[in-house]
Amino acid sequence: MNKRIVSMTIGLAFTAISCAAQTVHIDPDYTGGSSDGSIDSPYASWADAIPAGSQAETLQAEAGTTYLQKRGTAIEISSRILAAQDTTFGAYGSGDRPSIHHLGFSDNHGVFEAKAAYETSPMSHITIRDLVISGTGVTTIILLEGFVSDTLIDNCEIIGGIWGIRSLQYTKPGANSRILNCDIHHSGDDGIFVYATFGLEVGYCHIHDINQDYFTGPQPPSQDTASGDCIQFYAGAHDAWIHHNILDKSSTEFKFALILQPGESSSRPIHDVTVEYNKLIGQGVSSASVVYLDNHVNA
Repeated sequence: MNKRIVSMTIGLAFTAISCAAQTVHIDPDYTGGSSDGSIDSPYASWADAIPAGSQAETLQAEAGTTYLQKRGTAIEISSRILAAQDTTFGAYGSGDRPSIHHLGFSDNHGVFEAKAAYETSPMSHITIRDLVISGTGVTTIILLEGFVSDTLIDNCEIIGGIWGIRSLQYTKPGANSRILNCDIHHSGDDGIFVYATFGLEVGYCHIHDINQDYFTGPQPPSQDTASGDCIQFYAGAHDAWIHHNILDKSSTEFKFALILQPGESSSRPIHDVTVEYNKLIGQGVSSASVVYLDNHVNA
């Protein structure tokens, strides 16, 4: 008797959790009439699928929701997409990864953002996968900021921005953020910039043709005006695992394929960083190196 009661309770709890989550489909080529976000009646745009946020030029995702754009399609957007707790952004169907191109901001933002300003209101379990994401005149393609943990960026092509991915996560040990299987290129500065982040894994990525400020900034370029690295760790980033990547810095002069730098003060050292099984490519000139490890780095 008791066993049956327990089984029924578990079943009801599982049903409640399943009903709370939802999947929303997006297909810009859909011409079937009314839309409800189902796979048979998808929304035609991200703006139709996600409600406008309280801030200008934002779309605020709903917690516990998966948003999928149909493979083989392309969409231009003019608002940044804000993640929420337990949200996933990805693709459905067959064919090439779908593309999302942002037309530019009036302020300093990312195309996709996961932000939690207060430790008392953290955000976790954010997934961005199987997308081609680019932007014209944007600051960052993907921004992780604040008390954000358990994030996954997987199998994405990330094009442009001043930074491809910025991780400014004021997290504690065990944050468990991962960037895997991504092609990151043509950022103005760094491919990936990491600040105050615990537990970041970067694996099986190809980062190349970064530091595009070398070509588009003041001429002739200098290390001050063209300072992009493939991956830069800065100030208090700990417990990272950088593995099986191709970090190709050969396209421009100055700076590094990988730099670990504690910042202006030794009070925020970088420690417990494992770098293994990577292919690092430099330009082979005196003004550029492949790896830079500062004095206050324990890697």
